[in-house]
Amino acid sequence: MNSSSLYDDYASAQSYREHMPLTLFYGKKDFEEHVKPYLPKDKSIRILDIGCGHGTCINELIKSGYVNVEGVDISPDQIALAKEQFRLQNVFCEDPIEFLENKSDYYEVILLTNLLEHLELNYSIELLKKVHLSLKKTGFFIAQVPNAFSPFCPHLYMDITHLRAYSTTSFSQLFKMAGFSKGSFSPVFPRAISKFRNFMTKFLWKCILNPLLAIYFSASLNCRIGSVYTPNLLAIVHKSELN
Repeated sequence: MNSSSLYDDYASAQSYREHMPLTLFYGKKDFEEHVKPYLPKDKSIRILDIGCGHGTCINELIKSGYVNVEGVDISPDQIALAKEQFRLQNVFCEDPIEFLENKSDYYEVILLTNLLEHLELNYSIELLKKVHLSLKKTGFFIAQVPNAFSPFCPHLYMDITHLRAYSTTSFSQLFKMAGFSKGSFSPVFPRAISKFRNFMTKFLWKCILNPLLAIYFSASLNCRIGSVYTPNLLAIVHKSELN
C-alpha cells in the first residue's frame, strides 16, 4: 500500500477538526443518499468500512441501528479523530489486507467510499480480492471514486494523495480482475447546503450536462460510453450473480 506516512497527519492537513460541523453535515447527506438506500434491513448484518477515516459513516450506521459495524484505516490521525469525535471503539489502525486475513465469508456489506483513488493499482486488485473472499455469497461492496469521464475530473486533483480516477469501464475491469462479475453505477450529484442549489444542480446534470456529454462521447468515440459523467461515481458490486 502507499506509504502510511502520507496519512499520519491526514485529518490535520485536511482541517477536519476546524470544519467538523460542515464535515458532519455532508457526511450525513452522503450516507443517506449513497449508502443507506442499499443496505439490508436486517440491523444485525456485519458491515466493514475500509478507509473509514474519521468515522462519519460508521457513526451514521450506528445511529441507524446497525450493531455489527467495524472500520479500518491506515491513518492514526484519522482513527484518533474517530475515537475522539464519536467515541468509537470498533475502529482499527491497520492495513486493510492484513485486517481481512482469516475473515472469509464474514461480512454482508463492505464500504470503500473515497478510498480506491488513493491506492496503487496492484494493491487495489489485491484488496478487492480480499474483499471478495470476505463477503458472504449474497454480499456486496459500495465504492465511490472520482469519475474519469467527468469534465476536467475535478475530484482527482482536489487531494495530493489521489493517484487515479475511474470510469465505468475501467472500474468494471478492476472488480472483474478481483473476481466480481456484477456491478451497477450511479451518478453522485454535487451537493450544496441550499435545497434550491441542490435542485438546480441535479436539473442541470440530468437535463443539460449529461445529454451533452453523451453526445460528445458518441461523436468522439463513435459510441456511447459510460453514461455516468458526474465528478464522482458510485458503484454497487455484488459477489454473486444470483443477486
